[in-house]
Amino acid sequence: MTDPATLGLGCNKWLNDANTEMVTLSKESILSSTEALESGYTGAAWADFVVPAGKKFIALSITLSQGDRGGTGVNTIKMGNGLVSGTISDYVWQFQMYEEANSSDSIVNIPVYLDTFPAGHYVNVEWASTDRHGMSVTGILTDV
Repeated sequence: MTDPATLGLGCNKWLNDANTEMVTLSKESILSSTEALESGYTGAAWADFVVPAGKKFIALSITLSQGDRGGTGVNTIKMGNGLVSGTISDYVWQFQMYEEANSSDSIVNIPVYLDTFPAGHYVNVEWASTDRHGMSVTGILTDV
């Protein structure tokens, strides 16, 4: 079996070479907080993901999940980058999910193109709810 010539999602494609790879970051929480997305990208245990030197991360898909813990209202989810894990210096994306008491879990997948995560920066998410929630971001890690 040969490797595909391109990597990407939808119409966003890159040549599959030694300097380009697809990476998925994720985080789940029950806190109203700002946290770094995590990855096992380096092959080690899951840890806060920081864009490596000489690279940039381009987000192509965001998947959000939210579980019901009895609350109601709007959960505002914001994503951005920062030089510190769990601190957003530049907000680049925002989405709102409505919470209804005793409802089933919600999952939504959103195609995006966010070419805003430079080397040395963390990909951080800010949650406004204490319901159970999670985020997965799939994108391309490539040379600058």
